[in-house]
Amino acid sequence: EVLMLSDGMGTSYRAKRESERVIQMMKDCLSYEMSPETAMHTVHYILSLKNESDLYATLDFALVDLKRGELWCWKAGGMTTYILRGSDMIKLESNAAPIGFMKNVSVETTYEQLQADDAIVMVSDGVFSTQENWQKQEQLLLQYIRHSMKKHEQLNMALYEAMVQYEQRFTIEDDCTVMLFSVKSIVKEWS
Repeated sequence: EVLMLSDGMGTSYRAKRESERVIQMMKDCLSYEMSPETAMHTVHYILSLKNESDLYATLDFALVDLKRGELWCWKAGGMTTYILRGSDMIKLESNAAPIGFMKNVSVETTYEQLQADDAIVMVSDGVFSTQENWQKQEQLLLQYIRHSMKKHEQLNMALYEAMVQYEQRFTIEDDCTVMLFSVKSIVKEWS
């Protein structure tokens, strides 16, 4: 499975278009069987050629191998990706700059072994308010998601309910994206 989340800088239509462009370019590069890291470097190079604007975009790209239970995550300016495992939480973080932002791009790669019933949460930065404590917002968002997942079998319903609760507590100042995925089973190598 392939998971991608891109966030163009700002709230304008141009920022939306920029993130859509990044996703489409990634799809195009991957269709030519480029590795994810090579594809991200290619997209960065194309975006850095633009002269008319200073738009750029974050990119979270993840590959999930359900047979082996592996998650490979590449980030360029992206927010933390969360893996919820029972009461535990694993954070996949990055300090890399967004694609098209600097002359050279740094893509950070992380690997995590997944287990059955893990939940993967990807977010854009707009979900967290600049007026509130960042850690408290993060903690409550994930708490709401966990609680809603226990109540709802369908992930879209669980995420909707969690976001309604979250928005009752915190003001969302920017456009944002929150994606929720669940790993139902891992095929054992011996099976």
